[in-house]
Amino acid sequence: MKKIVFAFFCMALLLTGCADTADKADDGRLTVCTSFYALYDFADKVGGERADVINLVPAGSEPHDWEPSSHDMLRVSKADILFYNGLGMESWIDSVKSSAGGKTKYVCLSDGLCEDGASDPHIWLDPNTAIEMVNKIEAEMSAEDSKNADYYKQNAQELISEMRELDKAYAEAFADKEGFGIVVSHEAYGSLCSRYNIEQRALEGIIPQSEPSPEQMKKIIDYINDNNIDCIFYEKLLSKKTVNTVAEETGAELLELDPFEGLTQADIDAGEDYISVMYKNLENLKKAAE
Repeated sequence: MKKIVFAFFCMALLLTGCADTADKADDGRLTVCTSFYALYDFADKVGGERADVINLVPAGSEPHDWEPSSHDMLRVSKADILFYNGLGMESWIDSVKSSAGGKTKYVCLSDGLCEDGASDPHIWLDPNTAIEMVNKIEAEMSAEDSKNADYYKQNAQELISEMRELDKAYAEAFADKEGFGIVVSHEAYGSLCSRYNIEQRALEGIIPQSEPSPEQMKKIIDYINDNNIDCIFYEKLLSKKTVNTVAEETGAELLELDPFEGLTQADIDAGEDYISVMYKNLENLKKAAE
């Protein structure tokens, strides 16, 4: 697969030539690529009107399964910075680094933010970690485009202020909910749950790939029944087949819990972002904790 992607990239590069700047800002603005929507949202808010921020994963796509096309490789090769998460979130990153060329700086936002051996890449779901990611984005953009450093810093601080209020709302909601547990379709909420002392049980692993075995299904159903759990959380971008089956077996209500890996085009058009999605998640978690 990597050889095929590289061959397509080389062919596209020959056809387009160095003069192709369709995805490159031509007004001197910083050009930034991001590996999925959460990072796009952060970078776009920091960059504002003075950076051209491109999200590589199309709206409505599940980023765990996404692979870059030759066109995406060209976009990366022309960017000043590519922000990516790391921790296995982008299985394609090494191939892109070795194939795309250009002057692009690759910035792994999880570096230095996690303990060695951390396996759950969904670190942005903890608002405190999201703040550190925004700080790193701002620092890199300011270093690359120093004339706009004050502008980037101001934008970052405005976003961070909202994230601090978000963290406060979560902390207050679960301060007296010791032992509160949730059942989710995809094991994506380790960072969120660890921060606010919530126990997570998942139908599928950190990277959703296959349906759980009958034994796993029985364990989850027994856990729900034994602990009087009334809600099961699903994700908009994943199939609801398994969670529907468990809900039918247990009588549990289905509620959405969004890991903010990606948004549908309708969500984007409606102005949804990290802050709004995380508050919606909070309201559904509070329903489950009642």
